[in-house]
Amino acid sequence: MRTFKKLVLFVLANLLVAWSMTLTLAQPSAVKVLLKEAKGGTYDTLFLGQSHGTMAWNPYIYSSEMGHEALNLNVRLMPLEDVYYILLESDKDRQYDTVILDIDPSYWSDVFTQVGGMDTNLFPHLTGVRRISYLTNVLWDQQWNMALFDYQLTRTGILKSANVLKSKLNLPYMTASVSSLDATYEVIGLTTKYRNAGRGFLYGYHESGIAWPTWKFDASSVREEKIATFEKMVRYCRERNIELVCVQSALPPYRLIHENMDEVHDYFSQLCGAYGVPFIDMNYARGLSRTDGDYVDLDGHMMGQLADRHTKLLCDILKAEDQEQFFFKTYDEVLEGLNCDE
Repeated sequence: MRTFKKLVLFVLANLLVAWSMTLTLAQPSAVKVLLKEAKGGTYDTLFLGQSHGTMAWNPYIYSSEMGHEALNLNVRLMPLEDVYYILLESDKDRQYDTVILDIDPSYWSDVFTQVGGMDTNLFPHLTGVRRISYLTNVLWDQQWNMALFDYQLTRTGILKSANVLKSKLNLPYMTASVSSLDATYEVIGLTTKYRNAGRGFLYGYHESGIAWPTWKFDASSVREEKIATFEKMVRYCRERNIELVCVQSALPPYRLIHENMDEVHDYFSQLCGAYGVPFIDMNYARGLSRTDGDYVDLDGHMMGQLADRHTKLLCDILKAEDQEQFFFKTYDEVLEGLNCDE
């Protein structure tokens, strides 16, 4: 019995240490706040995806143009499997009529899992059967321990620990109030390049000069798990009469010139078409004049002014009876038209 008690105390002591480390070292979570807003707000349109979408779609412009209230719930570094569960959690009360999924092809071929200490841990913010399903279907074969003990012992994390603790112990953060997001983004380190514009939209304002190693899309590297997850999203939206629209946000000219985004266009056009889902590739859209200087970085995170024009053009496309007039037909035309307004 004495040995058993010692074992229990040892386990509890380790859990307390792990929880304390998570509290002081793991970044505060924007996901926590945005999920609460998605469930409690008066929104009927949800933008989903990863970091490109966070900076590419202005929900205020969309709401004004389309007459539907929108929330941008794109999340940086989130695997597609997590995006699916964000959809399930956001729509648990069945309030959404439209979902716009921003496709970043690099997330379909690479393996993205939770990174300790980053704002990417979805597990604590899911509820009910969704949490159980996520644990058994996603985390169990990946880094389930990292979801439970979400910290990373690094010099940077230690130096930030006082600010992390301060932001987490504020009442607005503990109650997942949107007023806590500015402090959260500051701790995460996003405020040097973006400002929080509300509704999950980050307005880019400072070119970082960050380079981007050229990347080639390979359709054979698309993981089966991604296709299966996409199929689940299609099925979920169809069963609940939600209109699903897939988009690819417009990339910098640098990437269009040096990478095979024509193959990306063909692959996702065929994939979405096979499931009866529209795919709008904004790289092929006419009337979106831009240079590399319109982006915070060459990965493709937009400056706010381009994001505004980008969102307005998407709305024009969605409202049009003849959408083909808005698009170039070939990739050569895309490259020739990068700096044209016509």
